[in-house]
Amino acid sequence: MQAIIAIIVSLLLQSVAYGYISVRYPSGNMMQFAFVACLLCALFYELSLRIWPVEPHAQEDSRAMRRLGVFTALSYVAFFAAMAFIPASVVSLTEIAVGPLFAVFVSAWFLGEKLSAVKTNHRRDLWSAAGFFVVMFAATLLVLKMVGVVMSNAIWGVLLSCCAGLGVAIIASIARLHLAHVSPRLVLARRFHLTYPCALALGLVFEHWIWRWDFWLFSVLVAFFGVALPMFLMQWGVQRVRPMITMLTLAFVPAIVYMTETAFSGHANVWVSGLIALAVVFSVVYTFLDMRRSQASA
Repeated sequence: MQAIIAIIVSLLLQSVAYGYISVRYPSGNMMQFAFVACLLCALFYELSLRIWPVEPHAQEDSRAMRRLGVFTALSYVAFFAAMAFIPASVVSLTEIAVGPLFAVFVSAWFLGEKLSAVKTNHRRDLWSAAGFFVVMFAATLLVLKMVGVVMSNAIWGVLLSCCAGLGVAIIASIARLHLAHVSPRLVLARRFHLTYPCALALGLVFEHWIWRWDFWLFSVLVAFFGVALPMFLMQWGVQRVRPMITMLTLAFVPAIVYMTETAFSGHANVWVSGLIALAVVFSVVYTFLDMRRSQASA
C-alpha cells in the first residue's frame, strides 16, 4: 500500500508540473526542459549517493541498469518531443492507451514466451488491449482534428506518445523483475546518463534554445520540484508493485494534467474533456479486469 501511495503522490506532483509546462513553457524548447530535468535528476541523486552511500550489492545487475538507461531515454525524449506537437494531457492519454497493450507484449518478452504460444488468457489480454488501443488512437486523432490541431502534428505527437508508452511499460518490468532490491537512489543516479545527452543533441540541432539566466533558473526550479523530487517516490513505488498497478495509477494522469492545463490557460474543451474521461474509465476497468483474471489463474 505504501508503494501505491508513493506512486500516486509522485504522479500528482509530476502532472501539475507537466500541465504547467504544456501551457506556459515555449513549445519549441521541450528538449531544453528535458535536458535540464534529466541532468538535474542525475546530479541530484549522484550527490545523494556521495552523502548517503548505499550497499555495493546494488550494482550486481549491470545489464538491467544499461537496459533501463536505454528505455528511460526512449520514454523521456519521446514524451517531451510529443509535447511540442500536442498538449501534455493528450500525450499522457496516449501513453495510458498503449500501456495495457505494451504491458502484454513486454510481459511475454521478459518471461521468454512466444506470442504464438502464450496461454489462452494471455492471448485474450492481448486482443482486448489491442482493441482498446485502436479505439483510443482513432478517437485521439479525431478529437485533435476537431480542436484545430494540424493533422501532421497530431500524428507525430501520437506516435511519439506511443514510443513513450512503450518505454514506460519496459521500465516498469525491468524495475520489478531485476531491480526490486536495488536502492531507488542508485537507480535514479544511473538511469538518466543516456537521456540528457540525447535531449542535448536533439535540442541543439532542432531547437533554438533560450539562453537567458532567468529562463534557465525557471527551468531548473520547475524540473527540481516537478521531476527530480517526485522521481524518488515513483522509482521506489514501481520497484515494489506489478506493472499493471503502475498502469492503473497512470490512468488518472491525463485528467490531472488536463485540469492543470485548464487552470493555467483559463479555458477547457468539451471534446478533450470527454475523451480523457472515457480513456480513464476504460483504462481503470481494463486494469481491474486484468487483476481479477490474474488472481483467478494464480
